[in-house]
Amino acid sequence: MTAHGRMRVLQVHSDLQWGGVEQWLLHTVRYIDRQMFQLDFFAASLNSVWESTIASLSLTLIRSPRPRSLWRYTLCLREALRTRNYDAVHCHFIDHSGLVLREAALAGVPVRIAHSHIDVAPLLRRAPVWTRAYFSVQNRLLHRYATRGLAASREAARSMFGPEWEDDPRWGVLHCGIDLAMFSADVDRAAVRSEFGFAPEHLVFGHLGRFTDQKNHEFLVQVAGQLAADLPSARFLWIGEGPLERSIRQQVEAAGLSARVAFAGTRSDAARLMRGMDAFLFPSRYEGLGLALVEAQAAGLRCFVADVVPAESSVVPGLVTRMPLSAGAPHWASVVRNKMAGRIPVARQDAVDAVRRSVFNIEHSVRALEELYHEYA
Repeated sequence: MTAHGRMRVLQVHSDLQWGGVEQWLLHTVRYIDRQMFQLDFFAASLNSVWESTIASLSLTLIRSPRPRSLWRYTLCLREALRTRNYDAVHCHFIDHSGLVLREAALAGVPVRIAHSHIDVAPLLRRAPVWTRAYFSVQNRLLHRYATRGLAASREAARSMFGPEWEDDPRWGVLHCGIDLAMFSADVDRAAVRSEFGFAPEHLVFGHLGRFTDQKNHEFLVQVAGQLAADLPSARFLWIGEGPLERSIRQQVEAAGLSARVAFAGTRSDAARLMRGMDAFLFPSRYEGLGLALVEAQAAGLRCFVADVVPAESSVVPGLVTRMPLSAGAPHWASVVRNKMAGRIPVARQDAVDAVRRSVFNIEHSVRALEELYHEYA
């Protein structure tokens, strides 16, 4: 235990931007007992929301080199670990997790936590041989040097810790939570819609996720095309940024959907924007859990999701419809049309309350993390 009786924990992540993991970490630092725990961060970059949060809460950020500069990254991490006297290292990205935990062990850090936020199996199946070999090395180091392992879901645990992960007391599931205050606040639905040129009578289908292969925006464009052909009122609101955004914008234009699709970019008020939607489309190719889906349920939206998304993320009965991607965009659009024709099965406040009672409430998630940290305090 370090000065003032607080447990000092270094949170290691590649970047502090605006994905699901980063948002959970952001909410965690706001809700955790800072009298008991000091959270420092080791990352290569951060966005403006993180900058203001770190400044307002007087958090410590150690800027790292990019992990691809592996030698420089390792030296920087080694220096931080050997000069700052950490009680624990909590690693949130899979690429070099074994290396991070090995450096922590060599520096004498007693608590070393690997956190799996994604089902890595689909990635590895399509990865080149050298990538699979590197992951295998990192995974062996992880198993050797981790004192605890956490996962966002059972699938994420299986992919990181192995098929017999439940037999090892080191490994367990810790569901990340969302801040429900954002979903309980009053929102001017008409104002949200008018911001993107949508009228009250439009059916707004939303999506939240980075423009990457994982989120499968190509399929989203196909479904949007099918829905637009049959529903003149269909409109689409996509929140996020990423390396494939330019390509997806071109596909939207080629499909004649430019007047119907709004690209919102990265937003800190995604919960507010969700309250202006009517439904949520989530055709991911793989997920660790899919916190965006939990958020959509908290907003009271009908949710149409790929069946590869872990079932643990279905929280509100009646709101989530699962379909295989192999069924194709026409089938997805048909199911969506039929479901949208019926009455919504859950009142919005009941949906918020259901998520509040679940493990995905940020208060529950942070208390569970505090209890885990307390085991070593």
